Amino acid sequence: MDLAKTLNWMHLEDMRVCSLLCTMVRIGGNDSKRWNKSDFY
Repeated sequence: MDLAKTLNWMHLEDMRVCSLLCTMVRIGGNDSKRWNKSDFY
């Protein structure tokens, strides 16, 4: 999967941010009501 490795290297910072957001969503899933959906658009 050379393409995947290249993308991971090129967008490493973006991947880290994505991971952080995903982790936050999982941890705060039960508290999702306090998030305003408009903040994500």
